[in-house]
Amino acid sequence: MKREVWWLAAALVMALAGSGCSEEKSCDSHAYSKCEGGVLYWMNSCDEYEQVIMTCPNGCSADMTWCEGVSQPCESAQDCPSGQGCLESGTCGTCTASGQCRSGEVCAEGLCLVPCTGGPCCDTDTGLFYSSSHVCNSWTERRCTGTGCGADPQQRTVSQTCSGVSASCDGRITEGRWQYIEKCGINELCYVDDQGGGCQQCEVICRDGACTGCSGEPCCDNGQVAAADTICDTTTEYRCVGADPCGADVKSRTVTRVCNGWSVGCDGAKSYTEWTLVEDCPDTALCVSSETEAHCQACEQGCSNGACIEPCSDGPCCVGGQLQDSSTVCAQWQEYRCTADTCGGDAESRQVSQHCSGASSLCDGTTEYGDWTLLDDCPDDALCHADENGAACQVCELGCSEQGCNPCTDEPCCDNGQPRPSSFACDAWTEYRCNGLDCGADAQQRAVRQYCDGQSYYCQGAVVPDAWLTIEVCHADDICLTDDTSYAECQNCPAGCSAGQCN
Repeated sequence: MKREVWWLAAALVMALAGSGCSEEKSCDSHAYSKCEGGVLYWMNSCDEYEQVIMTCPNGCSADMTWCEGVSQPCESAQDCPSGQGCLESGTCGTCTASGQCRSGEVCAEGLCLVPCTGGPCCDTDTGLFYSSSHVCNSWTERRCTGTGCGADPQQRTVSQTCSGVSASCDGRITEGRWQYIEKCGINELCYVDDQGGGCQQCEVICRDGACTGCSGEPCCDNGQVAAADTICDTTTEYRCVGADPCGADVKSRTVTRVCNGWSVGCDGAKSYTEWTLVEDCPDTALCVSSETEAHCQACEQGCSNGACIEPCSDGPCCVGGQLQDSSTVCAQWQEYRCTADTCGGDAESRQVSQHCSGASSLCDGTTEYGDWTLLDDCPDDALCHADENGAACQVCELGCSEQGCNPCTDEPCCDNGQPRPSSFACDAWTEYRCNGLDCGADAQQRAVRQYCDGQSYYCQGAVVPDAWLTIEVCHADDICLTDDTSYAECQNCPAGCSAGQCN
């Protein structure tokens, strides 16, 4: 049945050819070929059908000019599809020399291409465009992480690649990560220019993003930092002195703190006077002290072993109707702090113990403080946060300044100074592959997207690829070529293919 259809089609074409060109026309025979319904025909220059060349075993090619997977005969490259050369075998295919291509074309990597003559993405030695992996331009961007005191100077490298299809530098732009040029202190201002960036030290103090004089700080003297050893704070401490709180003496001493000579804060060295007697408690009285005061507490029925003897009511410091002495710990808890409220301040904790007073059933005696111990050593680009539940460092992704963590600006996952949600796609690209190593493996591509992670300002969340899609079906005498990033395509092997290689 197929044989009869073929002969009918041939007869029809011959009839059309016999009556196609009138005497008024001048039509060139075999001007081009046309594939229709799986049958390949010669066409004349008057767009009229001539002879059947052949039936196509794999159907028509995509451009309907020849049979799919069948080498096209040629006398010159003009008879071949774009990109193919006319080989010595008299068929179109992958070129091996520029002489097989059209006039003015060159053979490069098996393709006949019009050579480029100049431009940042033109390889003038070969006349070919550079690939999309070739960097054609790069430059440095600089910024300060904020406008306040302590903002840090940063820089990053931005590069642009070729597109692979143009001599111009018009491909993908890739922005590097911001890197610190220098870390500025809280009394320094950031600056950047075309040559670089750095930190400018303020002579007195940095306030509201500008170097200025001081005014009301404890170590400010007429607009300047006060000299070292200038007294900036004086306090009084109290305590009970004696082997037994019963009859112990109330004493006090003065604590003086001085300026350090370079800061306007009162954070220099401390000095202490000798303990002096404030009140001499009798043996029947109990000496009770706190952080801010100490006094003699009279006991109605006398004092013994650090506690008044009289009966007591229910409470944490009343056991079996007897008041507990001042050595009894009635409560304990942890305190947390940051060593500074600026960048790099460390997180610390200490244990606090509350003692009984010996004069009350309430837990209202002396408070004992343990030593501060390090919980978290915050780097210079982190802020410490502390509350009643704990303390920890928060690393600032874009650096830290006097105002806190620097807000984001143009990072891919920045939205008005806040991180974008994890549903936001911050980058997208296309991947290419051959779906095997054998002859006839197909050329495929897939779209890939990367999302924000909901916390970072940079694009470092989940990477989600689509399914692979076949973009070109390679036949048994084809091999698939790809660079994984910019293309995947079939290349015909004129002498056949075996073991994934052209014969």
